[in-house]
Amino acid sequence: MLVACAACSSPSDPASIDAHHTPDALVLDQDGCPPVPTAMIEIADGDTAYTPKTLEVAMGAYVRFVTSSTHDMNFYDVFGQQQISAPIGFSTTKCEDWRGSAPMFQIKCSVHGEVAMLTIVNSGP
Repeated sequence: MLVACAACSSPSDPASIDAHHTPDALVLDQDGCPPVPTAMIEIADGDTAYTPKTLEVAMGAYVRFVTSSTHDMNFYDVFGQQQISAPIGFSTTKCEDWRGSAPMFQIKCSVHGEVAMLTIVNSGP
């Protein structure tokens, strides 16, 4: 004969219920973006500059990049000489979380030459 017993109880202090709750994993949308990215760099058809032209974010922050049908984004070293990351093509929205790599990026449009600067700062000790 098998007998099973189960008990369920709740803590007497309601405030302690979530004391050890670990937040759910970050949910990203189809573009790899969290519900609220830290920052955004964008350019629309007809624009002659990225908005903003300079951006500083903490390491690990999510940045949303938005291109148009006439502008793309190519990532280079701070001097604009060596491509250091995969480009973001035309008419694309994409988020990246910046961890490690170079501390400064130059973002260039391959068609018109617009330039923006992205600086990653270490938020650690």
